[in-house]
Formats: sequence, structure tokens, C-alpha cells
Amino acid sequence: MDTKVAWHLAAFPRLRAGAEAGDRVAMFHLAHRYRDGRDVEASVPLTLHWVLKSVDQGYSRSQSLLGVLYYYGEGVPKSHRQAMKWYRAAAAQGDFEGLYNVGELFDESDEYPKNPVEACAWMLVAATRGFMQGLDRIDRLVREMSFDNVELAARRGAQILRHVDQGLSLEEQGDFIEAQPLPHAALPQGHTPPTRLSIMVEFAHHSGAEKAEILLFNELATGDTPLYLRARHGAPGEEEVPAPAPGNALLQIGCLARNPDGVLRMLVFTDYQKLREFHRDGQCLNAPSEHVVAIMEREAYHSMVVNPGTASCYVMENLP
Repeated sequence: MDTKVAWHLAAFPRLRAGAEAGDRVAMFHLAHRYRDGRDVEASVPLTLHWVLKSVDQGYSRSQSLLGVLYYYGEGVPKSHRQAMKWYRAAAAQGDFEGLYNVGELFDESDEYPKNPVEACAWMLVAATRGFMQGLDRIDRLVREMSFDNVELAARRGAQILRHVDQGLSLEEQGDFIEAQPLPHAALPQGHTPPTRLSIMVEFAHHSGAEKAEILLFNELATGDTPLYLRARHGAPGEEEVPAPAPGNALLQIGCLARNPDGVLRMLVFTDYQKLREFHRDGQCLNAPSEHVVAIMEREAYHSMVVNPGTASCYVMENLP
């Protein structure tokens, strides 16, 4: 049974009573107390005891915690294979820690070969569940990936997200198998490395999921990952050009597209060289995404098309 009690805040005697009464959420938090030694003397055997009792009732957070115990070998033989089993079980229920931890095993494990494509894919899905730490990890991973592998990771993430949303198994079977990275290709000269926005645009495009679009929208509106657009800020001939902040006047936006109904859209890119290939002439403005969104709003453009330099793109509409 699950009650509405905030067990993580409960005094230890009440928490233990709830666990002994059969509440699987209380069991999970009691296990954490014994693992951390909070309000009680730390105990590995009691941690494992209460985790297993909660797992027996199918609680996803306890499944993820059991995976952590196997990962570190706490009270059980160290086994990343067993950790993966329980992380996947938790992830299948939409548990964000389970999803993230599967990705982490593909990045840091002495039993699994490194696979940045899989790591990014699982961490993207974890981010749609609110585990934003995954995006910081993705930033580091994608910088070493080719654009082809970024797209592959986004496609794999879209597949995982569909399985989670539809309650399907996350065990490898049929066409649901580990995505193997394509052969490494050096970044073409002049290209900026992929960023979290590069893979998030691809992920939103290939998944078509509202969760992925909300994740990307929020990142664009509040993030500091750079975007590139044709523009000029400050007056020509000025010795000091003001920073590309929302309050500084833009004399010219060079990347605009007009819809059939006459409304103007800004065209922005996640990669500098992709911008140059599309629109060769003119100065380039490199600004954090939140500043570019503020420019769109201030200039009253209908929308902004974010392009990672592939067939994928994301249209962010200006709110009326």
C-alpha cells in the first residue's frame, strides 16, 4: 500500500512503524535512513532487508536503490549486470533515477563498454522526467561525438521514451536493442562541437513527444547554451561593441524567413559552421539561448526556428 504520508520527513519511530505496517514507500525511506545513518546507526543488512521488502511490492525507487547497492557492492556481491537489471526495472516504471543510472552504466562501468550513444539516450529520457542532472552529463558526452552519432542517440532516446510511455519492456529484445555508435569521425574544420541543444532538437523532432518539446522549450528559454544567428549588434565603427544582451539594440537581423501568411521567423543554428553553410554573408551573433529568445520576443517575431544543421528543426513560437 502507498499512503500520502511524507515519509522522507517523518520521525524515525513513525517511519519504522509505517514500514512494519507494510507501506512500501516507508520501507524505501527506512532503507535510506539505515544506509545514510540518519536518525539511526547505519546498517548495511537492515538497508538491504527493507529495500528487498519494498522491491517485493514493485516500488520503482527501491528497485533503483537495489541497483545502486549492486553497483557498489553494498550488502550484495558487486555486479553491474545486476545493477543494470534493477535500473531497467525501475526505468520501465518511469523512475528518473533508474533511467539516468542505466545511462550512467554506459558511461562509467568496468563491466560494460563505454557507449556514449546509449548514455545520452537514457539520460535524455531521464531529463523528461525531471532529472536535469542528465543534461549536464550530456553536455560533456556530445562534445566528443560526431553529428551522426548525436542523431543516432536522439533516435534511440525517442525509442526508449515510447517504450516508457507505453509501459513496454526495456529489456533488450526484438528491435529494442543497444544502439552501436557509428565509426568516430573527426569534427569538420570550423565546426563547433555539438551541444545539449543539438541533441535536444533532434530528440524532440524524432520523438514528437510533448515531454521532449517542453524540455527543449524550457532549455531555450532559460539556458545559456550558445546559439548562432546572422545579426549585427551595436553601431558600425564603434570601438567597443556591446554584449549581445536582450537590452542592446540589434541594428540588423540577417537570418529571417517569411511565412506564406507574411509573419517573420528568426532562423538560428546550434552550430556556427552550419549557419555559414546556410547563410554565408554577414556578421554572426553568438549568444546564450535565453538572450536569443528575448530578442525574438522584443522584436515581436512570430517564431524562431532552431536548426542543428540536419533535416530536424524545432519551431519555438512567440507567446502573444
